[in-house]
Amino acid sequence: KGRHHLFLANTLGGYQNAFKDYSDPIILQHLMSEDLIHWKILPLPAMRPDGGQFENGTFFVNDKGEVVFLFYGEHRPGNIPYMAVSRDDELRDWQLQPDTVTVNGVPSDLRRRHDPSAVWRHGDTWFMTATTACPDASTMRLPLYRSKDLVNWDYAGLFYEDAKARPVNECGQLFPLAGRHVFASSHTLAENATYLTGKVNED
Repeated sequence: KGRHHLFLANTLGGYQNAFKDYSDPIILQHLMSEDLIHWKILPLPAMRPDGGQFENGTFFVNDKGEVVFLFYGEHRPGNIPYMAVSRDDELRDWQLQPDTVTVNGVPSDLRRRHDPSAVWRHGDTWFMTATTACPDASTMRLPLYRSKDLVNWDYAGLFYEDAKARPVNECGQLFPLAGRHVFASSHTLAENATYLTGKVNED
């Protein structure tokens, strides 16, 4: 609707405090702009999971035209994502969805955590990629999941695998850019991110 939105992970004590005091809860700061130059700071989104932390996630539009935030919640049993939905034009009001997202059939070596990095629809099926933190793995493995209702997800195989990349990949994002796709992830908080470019086939 003519506006750009930016959500920044931070803590009330400042970003650097997240590395010093892990009890300082992570919050999402919400900024909005019409020109990508002038930004307005909006009130904090009210979508914090009870007893959990915000981690990494992705935004997308569902088949009702609503903006959805699918995100990983620290300390949630099974390391499965949360889902929040906004239905107002400025994305100020968010509602944590009561339906529990399930992820089925995940191989044992990919069960460490799930950071949703992209969600898209093809035909009548939704697909999701999720970055994982698997320090015992020998390759970078990016799993793919499919769903009919955005709530029940089934493991659909590997979206991408790279024997040269590091096995720990977090904060992943997959997005289109100039006719190609870019996938970005970080290996650790202390090291640079890795960027991969390619094309996603519709099959």
